[in-house]
Amino acid sequence: MKKQPSKHLILAFLLIGLFFLFFLSPTDPDLGWQLRCGQQIWEQKKICSHNEFSVLLENYYWPDARALYQIIIFFFYKFFGLFGLSFINSLLMLASFIFFLSLSGKKELKIILFPLIIFLSWTVLGFGIRNQLFTLFFFFCLLKLIELADQKKIKWFLFSPLVMFLWANSHGGFILGVILLLVFLLEKTIQLITSHQEIRSYLSMLGLVSLSIGVTFLNPFGYQVYLEAWRHFSIVPLSQLIAEWVPPSFWLQFFVVLLLTTGLGILYQARKQSLTIFKTFIIVALAFLALKARRDLALFFLFSGYTISSFKMKTKNLQPWVLLASMALFFFGLFIQLPRTIITNSSWPQFCASGSVSYAYQAVKFLKEQPEKGNIFNTYEQGGFLVWQLPEYKIFVDGRMPAWKTPSGKSPYTIYLETLQTQPGWQKILEDYKIDWLFIGPGTFMDLKIRNNPQFFGWQEVYRDKITVIYKKI
Repeated sequence: MKKQPSKHLILAFLLIGLFFLFFLSPTDPDLGWQLRCGQQIWEQKKICSHNEFSVLLENYYWPDARALYQIIIFFFYKFFGLFGLSFINSLLMLASFIFFLSLSGKKELKIILFPLIIFLSWTVLGFGIRNQLFTLFFFFCLLKLIELADQKKIKWFLFSPLVMFLWANSHGGFILGVILLLVFLLEKTIQLITSHQEIRSYLSMLGLVSLSIGVTFLNPFGYQVYLEAWRHFSIVPLSQLIAEWVPPSFWLQFFVVLLLTTGLGILYQARKQSLTIFKTFIIVALAFLALKARRDLALFFLFSGYTISSFKMKTKNLQPWVLLASMALFFFGLFIQLPRTIITNSSWPQFCASGSVSYAYQAVKFLKEQPEKGNIFNTYEQGGFLVWQLPEYKIFVDGRMPAWKTPSGKSPYTIYLETLQTQPGWQKILEDYKIDWLFIGPGTFMDLKIRNNPQFFGWQEVYRDKITVIYKKI
């Protein structure tokens, strides 16, 4: 009779595999301006509350509390470089999966679902460290505390105000935490009315939920972070502007509906168990968000895995599948992802070419060497990189800005796009913002128009490669 691998050995393979699987190069296009904000906090003790990086909407007031995230990533980058950012991503994702694994339900089933969940969520998780991953971590951390509170382990729920305080100072997704707490309280209120739950326990949870929500106002912007989050969700048509806000592909939508249906079926069978109302509401809400914007796919797929793991089945038959899933993650993480990240992080040109956007590092090097600085009209995709690499210049647009309000009512991204496409008034935009340099893609409308008659439009081409063409104001 063959001896089965121990559970501890399988768990070790799983955790090591997850750590190296998420040891990713930081390829988020918004990384640059986030690092610049972290540097500003570190060196000047000042958060990025006003726009100091671009000429468009200069000094714009932006109540977006991300200071904790920004100072953390700047610390790791300052002392450990790109490998530090890969490490903090691994640590954050590993902690998120450990909290996920510690939740109620069949651990074996969760492990088997890991490869599928990661595969379906890779469009969100594959960028390396990014702001949104803090929401993933705090979401499952709070979910674990809610489970413990539901099991009458109230002392653990005392950590929920701390979690919410840190979350509210890291990412606008803390609104999901507020929703978790309110739905949990609603379920407990229903139980109090229908089942005569112990009033003392209920009042303790009521007090801690109120405190947990209250501490979210302890951020540099107070209540305004709620208004900013609501505006992002309901007013600004980000799905028409930013790739991660567009709905997922047909096949991903199919899996969302499939897992939602499966999860609801399992919850219906377990409707007499605790937290059923809570889980039903949250899985439906997350499915709605995932179908609305691909950026929320990871949260939905993980939560649906948590819901499905409550399905009762024999765990003995699952052991070979658990081992297979753990070994697959281990070998892929250690022998494929880790070498790839080492190669990417060890070479600046390789790093700049590794993301969904190839950073124009050669063009940046050219501008660094110019004695005359000034204002740059840049392509949107390069904005964060330029904020990071060219602090002596002011740019035109970057990833912070699509949802900002302009006097004309147009999104800054729309103004940028109309200018780049040389629509009527494009020259006046460049004049109004005193643009000295054009940092645009070769073959764009603006490049073709100016290149055919540079003297007429008042620009001189000074640099060109496959990624970027640079024009200087004559």
